[in-house]
Amino acid sequence: MADKKIPDLVAATTIADTDMIELCNPGVLSQKATALQLKTYAVPLALSLADGWAVDTFDDYPLGAISSFNKGYGFVNNGVGSGCSIIAATQASGQAEQRLRMIAGQYGRKMPWGNDWGRIQIAWLWRVNRGSTFTSNLAYFGVCSGTTNMAASVNTDNFTGIRTPSDASACVFSAGTRVNLITINPAIRFMTRRGAPGADTDRTSGAGTAGACISASAGYLSGHFLEISRPAFVGGGSVTYNFGRRMTDASRVEDSLPKTAAQSMIQSDIVTALGSGNTNGVILGGSPNTHNYAFDESTGELDTINLTWPEAFEMEFGVIGVRKVY
Repeated sequence: MADKKIPDLVAATTIADTDMIELCNPGVLSQKATALQLKTYAVPLALSLADGWAVDTFDDYPLGAISSFNKGYGFVNNGVGSGCSIIAATQASGQAEQRLRMIAGQYGRKMPWGNDWGRIQIAWLWRVNRGSTFTSNLAYFGVCSGTTNMAASVNTDNFTGIRTPSDASACVFSAGTRVNLITINPAIRFMTRRGAPGADTDRTSGAGTAGACISASAGYLSGHFLEISRPAFVGGGSVTYNFGRRMTDASRVEDSLPKTAAQSMIQSDIVTALGSGNTNGVILGGSPNTHNYAFDESTGELDTINLTWPEAFEMEFGVIGVRKVY
């Protein structure tokens, strides 16, 4: 077959389907191209959209300070952030990635389904940039009402989830075999928060131990899994909220978790006992930490993922994901 001449490729040049095979011809490949735009094909919505989970790996944002989050997969609304920036990082394997760095700030993003949920799973990977023991200034992780008055705001509309302990030197630094780490002791607390200004209600540390280690080494990320369920209800009435959580423990903190580990946790097996899925158990180690208490949405619908970090040194988040079970 005779060679078919394709014009020099320049910006915005489109290659027709019938010409695609010609790109395999050495004569064609030798033509200098300053830019190449191939014809794209639509992906069926059934494959490109998901109504039951959303994930942001922070790899699609430009580096630098950020206060609005409009990337990721599955989210409908933009997220907000304070004290946040996108940074370049390198895994221990040498693989390059980006992370969300937070210093004295918070992140909030409305879940695609709003407050229309009965059971959700939230997973994130993180590492703290700290080389010594410290006393926590109280960090909150859970769900809140909207993105204006969140857990770390002066006024908090409504929040439920977990909070780091306030005990002196509760976050203990140590050197592992290949990973420096922070161990949180005593346990993380289950917490609700609301009011002007926001006031905490301590719901205790619950039952069991979820593990309490966070990587302090740049090349390694640790994980956290939080599962919440509640019965069907109408309006803002009080119902029982059930919690199950797992966090990287001492047996797993030296593992090198890829970002896909968070996606695996929120796509894992669903069992009756919250936080007890086999997948997150294998990834994080330890046993689930569980609790339940009565709570309500009288001061705001719980429709937004909210993660905060109050310290003057950074927490890095590699990925944040959420799944609606029902």
